[in-house]
This record gives sequence, structure tokens and C-alpha cells, in this order.
Amino acid sequence: QMGAEEGAGFVGAAAAPQRCGGGSARAGAHRSPRKSAFVGRKVTRARVGTLLRDHAALRATKSGTVTAALSLPQDAPPQAATAQGLAEYLFERVASSLGDLTVRDHADAILGSMGGAWASRGITGEIKSFTDARSKLSWITKAEHVAAAEYKATLLFFVAPLTDVPHLKCIVGANPAGMFVELDTIPRSDLVASAPYFAQYFSDEREQWYRMALNEVELEAVVVDSSGGMFQKLVSSPLCLSAVYDGSSERGVDTVARICEAHIGFWLNWMQAAEELNRNKRGMMFARDAALHRMIFEAEKLLALGMLNGDDFAAIYAAALVGPGDTPYTGQHS
Repeated sequence: QMGAEEGAGFVGAAAAPQRCGGGSARAGAHRSPRKSAFVGRKVTRARVGTLLRDHAALRATKSGTVTAALSLPQDAPPQAATAQGLAEYLFERVASSLGDLTVRDHADAILGSMGGAWASRGITGEIKSFTDARSKLSWITKAEHVAAAEYKATLLFFVAPLTDVPHLKCIVGANPAGMFVELDTIPRSDLVASAPYFAQYFSDEREQWYRMALNEVELEAVVVDSSGGMFQKLVSSPLCLSAVYDGSSERGVDTVARICEAHIGFWLNWMQAAEELNRNKRGMMFARDAALHRMIFEAEKLLALGMLNGDDFAAIYAAALVGPGDTPYTGQHS
């Protein structure tokens, strides 16, 4: 079970199953900025589902707009509303720790629609883009799509080259197999050559979170998806969690919520404790981030080709999803 403090990982770890891989070393010693809405309370499907209503107006932006959620059709998967409510909560959880989000029209311009709406091959979705001048982030994406057999929310938080904190990726969804997640902190340095970086962000505590997530009794399957090609492998960390859990029970929903909560807790701790890089290191990080962003785009394009059955729209979708890459960073914090 998860500890009482956010980002503390799982305590009382049992032996990990043989199929688990992992890295090593030690993570976020600092506490998260605020306590979780899930910690210390029983998480039921009904309560997670109501998070969508509780956070219907997630955050007022400078322009006075809000980030409304995608409307779910009647034929959406049974656990879609639960997964959407959890995704809305997770986004608000991270966003509330930042400064003031500003809605950007990048997705609108790429997709040629208002509100980042899109539709292709029986799938409908929305992609919303944000920046936050007061935080150390360069770009934020909140995307959702729904079809008859699947709901999926993708939350991406790209860190500016002011620090070396990994980018945050959080995917939550539902399909007939259950509730699925893909949770990762994308490394921005060489994990083989940089032992301090490996020790700071892919620690024993972080590995324990990964192993316990794969040891939960509600685990239905470990997902091995190669549709993103080699690019997907290159931009993923050794502790990327991609799994399906039982979404039909309260305990299963509670498990997914706790795993996601701990995942973002680690990252928020790192952001809170991050020290700014010097000018030389910022330049090198900027160049690395640009190359990494191109790889993330290629991976998402291949994944979208699979999702959309080869539709040419896949490249447009990927471009809207990952943002404009190196353009958000203007050096204003230098």
C-alpha cells in the first residue's frame, strides 16, 4: 500500500515479480507541496467519477477561460467517466502547484479547429495547450480522445532547460480490458554516463514504486507496445509503467489512483527542489531537449498511425500533441 506522504512511493514492499525490470538509486526526499485528496481516504468509483464534476472548471487562466473536459458519448467504455475524473484530478493536482496557466492556440492552429477538437476514423478528441511563465515548464498538453471501445487522457509536462528534471508523462484511460496507465518521467540526460542523474531521478524509492505497481493484485496485464517503434523506446525511461488494472472494482480504482498520485508526487518533489542550471548547461540542455522533442514527435506519430489505421492525420495529431518543441523557451529566465 502507499505511504501517507505523497511521492513516498510504496512502503512495506513485497518481493517484485520476475517480470519486473528496473533501475536503482534514491529519489525525492522533500515533501510534496500539498496533501492528496486520495491519501488517507477510501477511493470509490463513485467518488473518483465525481472528480470530473468537482473540477469542471479546473483553473481560471489569464484570459479568463477554463479547461473543460471532453464530453463523453453514451457508448463510451463503462469506466470512461471514472478514468476521465481521475485524469482531470491529476491535471489539476499538477497545475495547482504551478503559476498561472495561459491557454495557447497551438493545437487549434495545427488542427484547424476551435478548442483543439478533432475527429478521425470514428474517434473524437480534444487537445489543449498551455504555457506557464512563472514555472520552470516550457509546454503543457492535456489531450483526450474517446471511441466506442476506449477513453484515453494524455497529460504532458515539458520542463524548460532551466533545470534537468525529467519531463512528466501521465496517461490514464479505460477500455474493455480495464483501466490502463502509462506513467513515465522522461530522462533528459544519459543514464549510463551520468551516475548522479541516475541516482537523483531513478532511485531505489522510485524503483520500489515501479515494482509494487507491478505486484498489485488488481494488475490485469503488463502492456508491451512496440507501435511507437525505436523512438518510443529511446524516449522512455527504464521505469516507464505501462499496465492494465481491474477497473470494475473499488479496490482496482483505488489502486490506479494511488499509483498515479505517487507518480506525480515524485515529480512535484523534484520540481520543488530543483536547482537552476548555469548558462552553459542550459545551452546544452536546450539542444538535447530539441532532439528529444523530435524523437517524442516521431514516437507519437507512429502511435497515432496505429490508432487511426494509417490515416495521414496522424502526423497532424502528433504535432498538436507534443507542442512546438524549442519555440516556447525564450531565455527569459536567464
